[in-house]
Amino acid sequence: MSPETPKARETRTKLLEGALRTLTEQGIAKTSARTVAAAAGVNQALVFYHFGTVDELLAAACRYGAQQAVDRYRERLAAVTSLSELLAVGREIHASERDGGHVALLGQLLAGAPTHAALGPATAAGLRLWIAEIEQVLTRVLAGTPVAEFVDPAGLARAVAAS
Repeated sequence: MSPETPKARETRTKLLEGALRTLTEQGIAKTSARTVAAAAGVNQALVFYHFGTVDELLAAACRYGAQQAVDRYRERLAAVTSLSELLAVGREIHASERDGGHVALLGQLLAGAPTHAALGPATAAGLRLWIAEIEQVLTRVLAGTPVAEFVDPAGLARAVAAS
């Protein structure tokens, strides 16, 4: 694996973003060290230098992409004060993520999971990031309401994330 220098971090980020772009634009079947490196604008040997395997790159890209998305919406979710507002924000996020190709990307990650062993756990980890954010909002918004004692925020967060 590569040393953690600023140049190495920059190259890793290019590869992660190139992997996400390749998965979104070309699908899992056409994603390879060569296509990712071309999308990243780097030599394909750097895929193996920085990640060891294409599968490990894809898993890291999945986690990276999920973290970027959650970070992008964290402030907006933190400002939610009601269930109706959470629903509206959720719809906005879904539309934005769909329009940005991220819903299709999730489909490609799930499609690749049976043949790329590292993708299943990485995709699940990415979904858990979303669930944790949603659970925090639900716990905060439901606190002090008449339904708070009847609602399981963790279960509801999983249901919301699955929709």
